[in-house]
Amino acid sequence: MKTFGKKRFFSWIVNQCIFLYLVCLVTLNLLKFKKANVIFVNSYAFGHSVIETSVFFHEYGQKGVCISVGSRSNRNKYLKFLYKPYILLDFWLPNIKNINIYHALRKVTHDRIESAFKNSKLLKILIMGKLDVISREPLLKNATIKSLVRDYSCTNDEATRIQNEFDKARQIAEGNNTIGSGHYLMQQKSLIAFALPPKIIRINSKFINTAEDFTIKLYNNNLKLCTLVLRKSWKPWSGQGIDSYIQALDYLKSRNYLVNVIGDLDDFYEFRKIHGLKHVFCFADFKLNSKIFQILSIMNSNFCFGDQSGIQPLIHFFDKKNLIINVVPFGQLHYNSIMLPRIWVDKNCEKLSFEDHLNTFLYRIHPSLDIEGRSVFPSYYSSTEVMNVVKDFVETNEDRDKVIGLNPNKFYFQDINCMIRFSKNSYFSPLLEKDSGWINNN
Repeated sequence: MKTFGKKRFFSWIVNQCIFLYLVCLVTLNLLKFKKANVIFVNSYAFGHSVIETSVFFHEYGQKGVCISVGSRSNRNKYLKFLYKPYILLDFWLPNIKNINIYHALRKVTHDRIESAFKNSKLLKILIMGKLDVISREPLLKNATIKSLVRDYSCTNDEATRIQNEFDKARQIAEGNNTIGSGHYLMQQKSLIAFALPPKIIRINSKFINTAEDFTIKLYNNNLKLCTLVLRKSWKPWSGQGIDSYIQALDYLKSRNYLVNVIGDLDDFYEFRKIHGLKHVFCFADFKLNSKIFQILSIMNSNFCFGDQSGIQPLIHFFDKKNLIINVVPFGQLHYNSIMLPRIWVDKNCEKLSFEDHLNTFLYRIHPSLDIEGRSVFPSYYSSTEVMNVVKDFVETNEDRDKVIGLNPNKFYFQDINCMIRFSKNSYFSPLLEKDSGWINNN
C-alpha cells in the first residue's frame, strides 16, 4: 500500500509540473493562443512531427497552435522558424537516456496537455475561451482522404475506403494499429512551403561561405554539395553506419562533391581519420549547432542520400532529390526519392520470391516467419552495391529537378488500393531490377 501511495503521489507531482509548465507557456504566448481556434499536440518521433505539423498548418493555418513535445535531443528547435508565420511552440522534456522512461513521460505529457485544454478552467480564463483539441489520427486520415480526392480524382466515399485499406495493409503486416496515412503523405509533395526568416538567412550565409571555402581548398571549383544521412541503431529499419558508404564517398570525391554527414555520428570521427576523408564534413567543421546544420545542409544540397531516419521527412519538407538505401518495408516510397529496398532472405541467404515481397512482405518491417515457417529477414546491401546505386543515382539525376527511376507500378499486383499506386514522383532504384533477376519484366 505504501508503494502504491508513493506511485500515486509521484504521478500527481509529475502532472502538476506539466500543468505549471503549460500555464507558463500559454502565459508567455498569450496573444497567440487568444487568436487561435484549435490546438494540436505533437509528441511522436521527429520524423512524424514534421509531417504531422505540416498537415495541421495546411488544414488550420494561422488559427491553429501546434505544441511540439520532446527533448532537445529528439526535436529541432530551429524547425519553428521554418514554419513562420504559423505558430509552433516547443514543450521541452528532459533528456532521459532510458528510452522506456522517456516515452512514458512523453505520453503522460501529451495526454495531460490535451486534457488541460479540454477541461482546465484556468486555461479557459487565460485565453478567454476554449480551443478545440485536434487528435492525430483523424487529422492524418482526413488529410489523406482530401489528397485522394484532390490528386487522384476519387470520390469522398472511394477515398475513405482506400484510406481504410492503407491502414488495414499496414496492420496486417505488423500486427499493430499503425496508421497508414502518414506513410501515404510521405509519397505526396509537402503540403507546406518552408519559410526563411532573417535569423536563418544570416546563419545560412555563414554556412555557404564556409562550404565554398572548403570547396576551393579541395577542388578549386564551384560548390557541389550533397548530404549523407546516417542512422545506426537496434531498430530494424536502421542502416549499418558509415562503413556502408566508404566506396560511395570515394566516388563522390571523384565528382568533386563536398559531402556533409548528419544523423548518428558516433563512428564518424574515427572513420574519417582512418580513411583520410578530407571532403567529408560535419557540424563541428562548420562551427554550427548540429540541429541548424541539418537544416542548412539539406537546404543547400544538390541531393541527399543515406539511411532511413527521422531526418527523412525534413528532406521531404525541403523537396530535395533523395536516395534512400536499405529501405524497409519493401513497399516504402517517398516523394521525389529513389528507394533501394532491402531484399528478404532466409537463414541460408536465399531470396524469397518476388511474389512474396509483393504480398506478405510488402509492408513487413520486423524479422518474421514465411508461410513455410522459415525464419526470414531483410538483408543489407554491401558497400560495393551501395556505391553502384549512388553512382547510378548521381549520373541519372544530378542535373534534374525531379528524380527518375524504376516505375513503382511494377511493384504491386492487381490490388487497385495498394498504396504504391498512389505515389507522386516516387521510384525504385533501377539497380534493384538489374541486380535481382527474380523481378519479372511485365
